[in-house]
Amino acid sequence: MNEKETTTITSHLTSSPLKVIVLGSGNSGSGAVYDYLAGRPDVHAPLSQEFRLIQDPGGLSDLYHSIANGFYLNRASAAIREFREFAIRYGRPKNSHPPGLDYETDIPGYSEKIEQFVEQITEVSYAGLPGCERAKFSPFQSWFWDRKRRKAKARGEKPTDGTVYLPITKERFLEEAENFLDRLLNPASGSSETIQNIAINQGGSFWSPWSSTRYFGENRKVIVVSRDPRGIYSSQRVKGYAYPGGDVHQFCDWFDAAMKHIDREEWGHPEVLHVRYEEFVTRFEEGKVQVDSFLGIDESVQSVTDIEQSARNATKYQDRISNEEIRVICERLKDYLQIDVRG
Repeated sequence: MNEKETTTITSHLTSSPLKVIVLGSGNSGSGAVYDYLAGRPDVHAPLSQEFRLIQDPGGLSDLYHSIANGFYLNRASAAIREFREFAIRYGRPKNSHPPGLDYETDIPGYSEKIEQFVEQITEVSYAGLPGCERAKFSPFQSWFWDRKRRKAKARGEKPTDGTVYLPITKERFLEEAENFLDRLLNPASGSSETIQNIAINQGGSFWSPWSSTRYFGENRKVIVVSRDPRGIYSSQRVKGYAYPGGDVHQFCDWFDAAMKHIDREEWGHPEVLHVRYEEFVTRFEEGKVQVDSFLGIDESVQSVTDIEQSARNATKYQDRISNEEIRVICERLKDYLQIDVRG
């Protein structure tokens, strides 16, 4: 048994805290549920920003699928390199240019933990530069590399540019990913300190909440938060640059197409709870009991989060979008409308 395998098995002998992953589809109000949890003294919230290392392009999900689905050496090697570069970018300050997500500030030793994870998931690495990578070169880079190649060939050698990574198996990858996330998000990892619950905001996919969070291990629970499309449209008009803007018909097309991707079987998983944003913030005492009971946490413990502010946000769409826009959404997205909070 090698050293990597020993480390993996040992880490799984110790108990890990419950990971509570809160997911939304974008401007869905999931932050209200996350903030409630983060405001409790018995829940640790390690990040000041959303956790984007799983679902964003180049994240853990892409990396896992490059190994597990249709394995091909060049694809898997590129995915490891892209993950490393992607994770380092998100470590930068949020107010830098280009911006990061402050992970270097929130997580002690963040860069070192990224490098350690890349090492743990790499079985073999060597100097190499596949054609798919050389095809990305500028004309000058291509000419310069070809010059080096010819010189090396004349010496009976190969160029030593680039690195090719041969990953571990998908089974071992899932183990190492769980260990990595524990080191990253659990400040008590490797110490005698005990943390019972860790809240993670956006650590997976709203559409596939159970399979997308597999990297946290079995000791996890997931809360998916949906919101009335009138509220989402009102919010997306001014923020959320990945989403459509002020054209209500385009918004309805987008919303309907996006919701068709929900995996209903995963939403029905016993460890996945569906919370409606408007109901949670306007009927908070009921919503709190629902969430606390699902997570198995003490219902008598209160949160310092101001839910009243979120409750006021639930009705703001009435003043921000026109009656005609409301009519179009109610007509085209009637199956997605939630409670009428005006009553």
